[in-house]
Amino acid sequence: MKKKLAILGLSVGLLTAAGSAQAISYGFNEEVGAFNGSAVTSWKPDPTNNDMYVRVNMSNVEGSYTVDVRDNMRKLSSGSISNTAWKQSVGDETAWRWQGSRTGAYEDRIQFSNDLTTPVKVTVYGLWENL
Repeated sequence: MKKKLAILGLSVGLLTAAGSAQAISYGFNEEVGAFNGSAVTSWKPDPTNNDMYVRVNMSNVEGSYTVDVRDNMRKLSSGSISNTAWKQSVGDETAWRWQGSRTGAYEDRIQFSNDLTTPVKVTVYGLWENL
């Protein structure tokens, strides 16, 4: 009986701990320069080491343009940086998830780039969440 109660108590504790985990959100507001411009957010810690969900909103002075977006991941123990593939032609109100498994402590930043043919600065704003 004591074993059953101990297992039940442990199960409830684990479920409570799992249910209390929350996504970590970071906002961004970056200006991507004209004609093959680029921009990056600042590095942010990823205490979850899980999937990343990104929502990008775009604004610019004239026209309707897109940017390419990728995640830079820096492993804290070694300082080595790896990147996701570019998500290309991201426009207004776009959201997606980068998925992959990784172990250890990381921090992330989002990198933006536009085409050689983009004649204006493009402002990208939105948020990313580590789920």
